[in-house]
Amino acid sequence: MVEQQEIQEKYIELQFIAQQMQAVQQQVSAMEEQSQEINSVIASLASLLNAKKGSKTLVPVSEGLFVQGTIENTEELMVNVGSNVVVRKSIPDTQSLLNERVRELETHNQKMRARLAELVAKAQQLESQLQRMMESG
Repeated sequence: MVEQQEIQEKYIELQFIAQQMQAVQQQVSAMEEQSQEINSVIASLASLLNAKKGSKTLVPVSEGLFVQGTIENTEELMVNVGSNVVVRKSIPDTQSLLNERVRELETHNQKMRARLAELVAKAQQLESQLQRMMESG
């Protein structure tokens, strides 16, 4: 006969794995969203290459808030490289930097998806064990 405490322990373990699965899935979703945003920026930079000096544009101040501006330099961008350090980079160099970030996100995303698959397999195994325990109990 299966003890009730053993069933409870397996059930708690299953709940813990379900929480881990949810956290990993949220991370995967966040990385996919970030990757899409970066790809959108890369596409915008491509159109900036074709912009003419003196062109009018809207400059984002925050989400949904813009100020009208004039493009004075279509060859370089000011890029925050971390620790509030801003450097000048060409548009192609900036695109390369962003493409590398997308590749890093994809690599990490693949690892997270593999972790999620492991958790799903473990959860299925625990569910089977619980089912057998309940049937024999």
